Amino acid sequence: MPDNGSKRRGPQIAVTITIALLIIVTSVFVAAFVVTSTPESTGSPVIDARSYTTDVAAALVGASASEGETLIEAFQCIACHVLGEGRIAPLFNGIADRASTRRPPLSAAQYLYESIVSPGAYLVV
Repeated sequence: MPDNGSKRRGPQIAVTITIALLIIVTSVFVAAFVVTSTPESTGSPVIDARSYTTDVAAALVGASASEGETLIEAFQCIACHVLGEGRIAPLFNGIADRASTRRPPLSAAQYLYESIVSPGAYLVV
């Protein structure tokens, strides 16, 4: 008489292998998701006084309003600075006037530059 136990082991082994592969694939997916979702903690560099006279001045050479508008559109800055109605980020309206008084002796351009490259350097509360 044939052994009925050996007939049952075939499907059980297939189910066990399928479950094991599913667990492995799920683990790899979760690990990959966590790694790619975790932001790098590079931190924002704080600009020192010497940078204001060299780096900032060099970065502002050739700056133009039209180029700024292109960057604002490309990086979707209006989502927080306009559509957020000032609750998420400062509104663009009147920003130059506010920036010129925020952090003396910085000029408005220097303050705005710092705010873009080192957003945590100075926070208005």
